[in-house]
Amino acid sequence: MEIRLLELNGLTEANLRNLAVSVTKSSRGEAKEVSSFESNEDYQKSVDDNSGDDTRALRRLERLKLVNILAETWQKIVKPVIQRLGLEKMVGRGRPRLWWCPTGHFMFLPLHAAGMYNVNSNHFWCASEQCSDYVVSSYTPTLTTLANGRSTFEPLAYSDMKMLLTAVPYPYQGSPLSGTCSELQRIASVIPSSLRITLCPEDDTLLDPKAGASINAILDNLQDATLFHLASHGVQDMANPLDSAFLMRDGRLTISSLMHLPQPRAFLAFLSACETAKGTRSQSNEAIHLVASMLFIGFKSTIGTMWLMADKDGSDLAETIYQQLLTEAVKASVDCDVIPYALDDATRAMQQKGLPPERWAQFVHFGI
Repeated sequence: MEIRLLELNGLTEANLRNLAVSVTKSSRGEAKEVSSFESNEDYQKSVDDNSGDDTRALRRLERLKLVNILAETWQKIVKPVIQRLGLEKMVGRGRPRLWWCPTGHFMFLPLHAAGMYNVNSNHFWCASEQCSDYVVSSYTPTLTTLANGRSTFEPLAYSDMKMLLTAVPYPYQGSPLSGTCSELQRIASVIPSSLRITLCPEDDTLLDPKAGASINAILDNLQDATLFHLASHGVQDMANPLDSAFLMRDGRLTISSLMHLPQPRAFLAFLSACETAKGTRSQSNEAIHLVASMLFIGFKSTIGTMWLMADKDGSDLAETIYQQLLTEAVKASVDCDVIPYALDDATRAMQQKGLPPERWAQFVHFGI
């Protein structure tokens, strides 16, 4: 293995720290207000019709900050890497995969979404150049995690697919998540019941929209699952990352409780919750968050978010990804490339609708 050093001449430690702080501040706030809009045109019209001048100006300022962060990340960090690798623009699976293993302040940057974005007079967002023109990005918390995952990976056969499909529309604390019911219904329309683990009625949102997964519903069934989907609130504990958790109907499902559940055959965990891949500044050299914890217990791929997301966006992405997964599984055993390319297809479809970066750039793939 060859190790090559790339000096980022245009980047200083202070500059990097400011980028990391800025992306956290600028990426929060709009998710709850965009859950029902199909397109950027619909969303923008609602914002313009229902917001005061000060509120509209503040939203546009925060969006501009994120766009500037993505541009600076592209120019000073990602583009030099792409150029050093000698990569050219490609489409589809003609693009190679690239794994980012960030540490320190780099952990807070959406490197996969870096690029030059602008908006036209119709409020339609587009990119003149972006990271995904050249590669399909994944992340790994450590190189050892990536190497071990690839060395022990076995392609997923259709006969081995078993999904634990769960949601928590009414968590024990926090606001209700009404969109999780339709999310599960859309996934269930793709994944047949024969491939889903049966839950008791009080845990099964598909049977009762007022039902929701309990802590034990996850702990008792997760070891039987090759596919795990959880739509819920996720909370990050800045003081003790191992206490970061999903909010279930009866309490907190913490990272520390999941770490005791080894999953040697687990394939994909889709964490449809906000901030599941958000690190903490107190542990900025260690990837201790909800997404990384799923890799540590044995899942080969995990999808999560770096900041807040809209309910509808999670549903759209999940449906696209599971459709592609099932299509591949029916034809042959599923290789490790299916999930990152499917996520890339889903987020690029959002871009083609003209949606701004804060609607799609938070979705990330971790794993092999």
